[in-house]
Amino acid sequence: EELSASRDALEASLARATAQAEEAVNMAAEECKRQVELMAPRMRSELDGASQEDTDALMRSQVNLMISMMSGEIGKLEHDFQGEEAARKEAEAARDQAEA
Repeated sequence: EELSASRDALEASLARATAQAEEAVNMAAEECKRQVELMAPRMRSELDGASQEDTDALMRSQVNLMISMMSGEIGKLEHDFQGEEAARKEAEAARDQAEA
């Protein structure tokens, strides 16, 4: 009975972590989309009459900004996952002790 409760707790924890990760990824994607929409008018005005080299440099800069933002979000997800993973391992160790 205790093992079943432990397994149920682990499954619930995994489901929560998965849902949180999905939500965080969706939020990060929405934020990137919002940032692109905010930057688009400024970029159009900056690119008006710009050389191809300047256009390429600006686009690289914006892509790097988006990558940086996504990297930050991924780092947060990794941190959250590591916390969930540590909790899962503790629960498994407790379960193993209960079995012994």
